[in-house]
Amino acid sequence: MGAASARLLAGPGRRLWLLAKRGEMLDAVARDVRDAGAQAEALPCDLADAAAVARAFERVGPRVDVLVNAAALPANTVAAAEPAEIMRVMAVNLVGAMLCAREAALRMPAGGTILNVGSLCVSPASRTPSARRWRRATSAWCS
Repeated sequence: MGAASARLLAGPGRRLWLLAKRGEMLDAVARDVRDAGAQAEALPCDLADAAAVARAFERVGPRVDVLVNAAALPANTVAAAEPAEIMRVMAVNLVGAMLCAREAALRMPAGGTILNVGSLCVSPASRTPSARRWRRATSAWCS
């Protein structure tokens, strides 16, 4: 969802900073954004690491007009997940989004926007096991 959001926001005169753990994926998205006429910088970053997020935003600079929080780790069903996987999913999907929002808010002028992207799995209408897997991680932030 983050890659799709970046591609939609790309356009002449825009500057995007892309944060995610997987550098190769970031580089591909940054190329697409540049091809659309925007400036883009890929910043590999573990979103669950507060110090890493702070360092990434230091590179972004003193001003952030828009933040799109769209990072999410896929996971097993809760019953099949090991405790470490549960903690990692919550750390990235919930805490990582909050850390990015905090850093962006510190740099955001009046009128700035923070957009937290969830998924259909936060909807009570989602009844499939795959949709319910991590509803709480996303809905905790997007509610």
